[in-house]
Amino acid sequence: THDLGKALTDCQQWPKHLQHEHLGVPAVEAVCERWKVPADYRSLAVHACREHLNIHRLNELRPDTVHDLIARIDAFRRPERVQQLAQVCEADKRGRLGLTESTYPNAALLQRYFSAAQSVTARDLDLKALQGPAIGEALRAARIAAIAACKNTEL
Repeated sequence: THDLGKALTDCQQWPKHLQHEHLGVPAVEAVCERWKVPADYRSLAVHACREHLNIHRLNELRPDTVHDLIARIDAFRRPERVQQLAQVCEADKRGRLGLTESTYPNAALLQRYFSAAQSVTARDLDLKALQGPAIGEALRAARIAAIAACKNTEL
């Protein structure tokens, strides 16, 4: 269902399907509602629809964009979503003609970036001078720095 939005793109633009990942979210939600899809599967389907192109080009994304992707899929509370989404994206790539046997390094890359971000917790911060939203902002900044460091070690 991750590509349902392709049918909703401007036919004048075909074979390109610009913004199909965003256009497809309401369609995925409607299908899930109609078929009474369990909440966990519904959530994964929506995340796959919205994020699959980002994961396909993961190595091009800035560290803050990677962090925000991880946060959007709620991986800090639901870490299993990283592996699930990586698997969906690998199936998407390998489902294309001639690519069934190809590798998908972005699955491992997503996991590495997530592990780097997840390794930073609020306990790692100097909380004496922080309170309220500033704690969340500092945590986000520290996790982005961890992702950036991980990206830099790959070069």
